[in-house]
Amino acid sequence: MSSIIKVDQIQLADGSTPTLADLSISTTGTGKVLQVVSATSETAGGTTSTSFVSYMSASITPSSTSSKILLIFSAPLGYEDFRGGSSFYHFLTFFRDSTDLGRSNGNGITGTYQFAVSYNDFPLNNGGMHLLDSPNSTSAISYSVRHKVNTSSASATMNLDGVAHFTLMEIAG
Repeated sequence: MSSIIKVDQIQLADGSTPTLADLSISTTGTGKVLQVVSATSETAGGTTSTSFVSYMSASITPSSTSSKILLIFSAPLGYEDFRGGSSFYHFLTFFRDSTDLGRSNGNGITGTYQFAVSYNDFPLNNGGMHLLDSPNSTSAISYSVRHKVNTSSASATMNLDGVAHFTLMEIAG
Protein backbone atom coordinates (compact mmCIF):
# COMPACT_ATOMS: atom_id res chain seq x y z
CA MET A 1 0.00 0.00 0.00
CA SER A 2 1.29 3.47 -0.84
CA SER A 3 0.65 6.75 0.92
CA ILE A 4 0.30 10.25 -0.42
CA ILE A 5 1.18 13.38 1.53
CA LYS A 6 -0.25 16.62 0.17
CA VAL A 7 0.80 20.02 1.48
CA ASP A 8 0.40 23.59 0.27
CA GLN A 9 3.65 24.88 1.72
CA ILE A 10 6.75 23.72 3.59
CA GLN A 11 8.42 26.12 6.01
CA LEU A 12 11.37 25.96 8.37
CA ALA A 13 10.76 26.55 12.08
CA ASP A 14 11.61 30.26 11.61
CA GLY A 15 8.97 30.59 8.87
CA SER A 16 11.44 30.82 5.97
CA THR A 17 11.27 28.76 2.79
CA PRO A 18 13.68 25.80 2.86
CA THR A 19 16.46 25.43 0.31
CA LEU A 20 17.17 22.18 -1.51
CA ALA A 21 20.05 21.55 0.91
CA ASP A 22 17.67 22.03 3.89
CA LEU A 23 15.50 19.25 2.43
CA SER A 24 18.55 17.02 1.79
CA ILE A 25 18.00 17.21 -1.96
CA SER A 26 21.27 17.03 -3.82
CA THR A 27 22.14 19.87 -6.13
CA THR A 28 25.38 18.26 -7.19
CA GLY A 29 25.95 16.76 -10.59
CA THR A 30 25.63 18.39 -13.93
CA GLY A 31 22.52 18.73 -16.03
CA LYS A 32 19.95 19.09 -13.28
CA VAL A 33 17.40 21.88 -13.56
CA LEU A 34 17.87 24.00 -10.43
CA GLN A 35 15.30 26.72 -11.06
CA VAL A 36 12.92 27.98 -13.73
CA VAL A 37 11.81 31.56 -14.38
CA SER A 38 9.07 32.18 -16.91
CA ALA A 39 7.53 35.32 -18.38
CA THR A 40 4.69 35.80 -20.84
CA SER A 41 3.40 38.77 -22.76
CA GLU A 42 0.28 39.40 -24.81
CA THR A 43 1.55 42.85 -25.79
CA ALA A 44 2.74 43.50 -29.32
CA GLY A 45 6.15 45.10 -29.70
CA GLY A 46 6.83 46.67 -33.08
CA THR A 47 10.00 48.25 -34.37
CA THR A 48 11.39 50.05 -37.39
CA SER A 49 14.76 50.35 -35.67
CA THR A 50 17.97 49.07 -37.24
CA SER A 51 19.43 48.75 -33.71
CA PHE A 52 18.23 46.10 -31.26
CA VAL A 53 15.29 47.18 -29.08
CA SER A 54 14.02 45.24 -26.08
CA TYR A 55 10.74 43.35 -26.29
CA MET A 56 10.60 41.47 -22.99
CA SER A 57 12.90 40.45 -20.16
CA ALA A 58 13.27 38.14 -17.18
CA SER A 59 15.79 37.93 -14.34
CA ILE A 60 17.45 34.99 -12.64
CA THR A 61 20.08 34.60 -9.91
CA PRO A 62 22.30 31.56 -10.53
CA SER A 63 23.19 29.52 -7.45
CA SER A 64 26.70 28.71 -8.69
CA THR A 65 29.28 30.23 -11.04
CA SER A 66 29.39 26.90 -12.89
CA SER A 67 25.66 26.99 -13.67
CA LYS A 68 24.42 27.37 -17.23
CA ILE A 69 21.27 29.28 -18.14
CA LEU A 70 19.04 27.85 -20.87
CA LEU A 71 17.03 30.61 -22.56
CA ILE A 72 13.93 29.67 -24.59
CA PHE A 73 11.72 32.17 -26.45
CA SER A 74 8.73 31.75 -28.76
CA ALA A 75 6.21 34.19 -30.20
CA PRO A 76 4.17 34.86 -33.31
CA LEU A 77 6.05 37.40 -35.44
CA GLY A 78 4.24 39.87 -37.68
CA TYR A 79 5.29 42.13 -40.51
CA GLU A 80 3.32 45.20 -41.41
CA ASP A 81 3.35 48.70 -42.86
CA PHE A 82 6.21 47.95 -45.24
CA ARG A 83 6.51 50.77 -47.76
CA GLY A 84 10.07 50.33 -49.08
CA GLY A 85 9.30 48.15 -52.07
CA SER A 86 11.91 45.49 -51.30
CA SER A 87 12.37 42.56 -48.95
CA PHE A 88 13.95 42.84 -45.52
CA TYR A 89 15.30 40.88 -42.54
CA HIS A 90 13.95 40.73 -39.00
CA PHE A 91 16.71 39.79 -36.51
CA LEU A 92 16.15 38.39 -33.00
CA THR A 93 18.68 38.01 -30.20
CA PHE A 94 19.12 37.59 -26.46
CA PHE A 95 21.01 40.06 -24.29
CA ARG A 96 22.57 39.25 -20.91
CA ASP A 97 22.33 42.64 -19.19
CA SER A 98 23.97 44.84 -21.89
CA THR A 99 25.83 42.04 -23.73
CA ASP A 100 24.46 40.78 -27.05
CA LEU A 101 24.64 36.97 -26.98
CA GLY A 102 24.07 36.70 -30.72
CA ARG A 103 26.43 36.29 -33.63
CA SER A 104 29.58 38.41 -33.77
CA ASN A 105 28.34 40.10 -36.97
CA GLY A 106 25.64 41.93 -34.97
CA ASN A 107 22.73 40.13 -36.65
CA GLY A 108 21.43 38.35 -33.59
CA ILE A 109 20.80 34.67 -33.07
CA THR A 110 18.20 34.17 -35.76
CA GLY A 111 16.94 36.16 -38.70
CA THR A 112 13.73 35.88 -40.69
CA TYR A 113 13.73 36.95 -44.33
CA GLN A 114 10.48 38.65 -45.19
CA PHE A 115 9.35 39.29 -48.74
CA ALA A 116 8.00 42.74 -49.48
CA VAL A 117 4.47 43.23 -48.23
CA SER A 118 2.19 46.11 -48.96
CA TYR A 119 0.75 48.58 -46.49
CA ASN A 120 -1.51 46.96 -43.90
CA ASP A 121 -0.54 43.39 -44.81
CA PHE A 122 -0.01 41.28 -41.72
CA PRO A 123 1.74 38.02 -42.61
CA LEU A 124 2.57 35.96 -39.53
CA ASN A 125 5.41 33.56 -38.78
CA ASN A 126 6.05 31.59 -35.63
CA GLY A 127 9.40 32.67 -34.26
CA GLY A 128 11.57 31.18 -31.63
CA MET A 129 15.12 30.78 -30.44
CA HIS A 130 17.07 29.16 -27.65
CA LEU A 131 20.57 29.51 -26.24
CA LEU A 132 22.67 27.93 -23.49
CA ASP A 133 24.57 30.71 -21.71
CA SER A 134 27.48 30.42 -19.25
CA PRO A 135 27.27 33.65 -17.21
CA ASN A 136 29.90 32.64 -14.57
CA SER A 137 28.02 34.63 -11.92
CA THR A 138 25.93 34.29 -8.77
CA SER A 139 24.54 37.82 -9.08
CA ALA A 140 21.09 38.63 -10.45
CA ILE A 141 21.16 38.64 -14.26
CA SER A 142 18.61 40.29 -16.51
CA TYR A 143 18.07 38.58 -19.85
CA SER A 144 16.10 40.29 -22.60
CA VAL A 145 14.69 39.37 -25.98
CA ARG A 146 15.50 42.07 -28.53
CA HIS A 147 14.82 42.58 -32.21
CA LYS A 148 15.59 44.87 -35.14
CA VAL A 149 15.08 45.16 -38.89
CA ASN A 150 17.79 45.77 -41.48
CA THR A 151 16.01 48.77 -43.02
CA SER A 152 14.03 51.53 -41.33
CA SER A 153 11.40 51.36 -44.08
CA ALA A 154 10.21 48.01 -42.69
CA SER A 155 8.15 47.32 -39.61
CA ALA A 156 8.38 44.04 -37.71
CA THR A 157 6.27 43.17 -34.71
CA MET A 158 6.96 40.70 -31.95
CA ASN A 159 3.78 38.96 -30.87
CA LEU A 160 1.44 40.61 -33.36
CA ASP A 161 -1.41 38.28 -32.37
CA GLY A 162 -0.91 35.78 -29.55
CA VAL A 163 1.21 35.13 -26.49
CA ALA A 164 5.00 35.36 -26.25
CA HIS A 165 6.81 32.99 -23.87
CA PHE A 166 10.27 33.55 -22.38
CA THR A 167 11.73 30.88 -20.08
CA LEU A 168 15.04 30.81 -18.20
CA MET A 169 16.30 27.55 -16.68
CA GLU A 170 19.31 27.27 -14.42
CA ILE A 171 21.15 24.05 -15.26
CA ALA A 172 23.75 22.64 -12.85
CA GLY A 173 27.20 22.88 -14.46
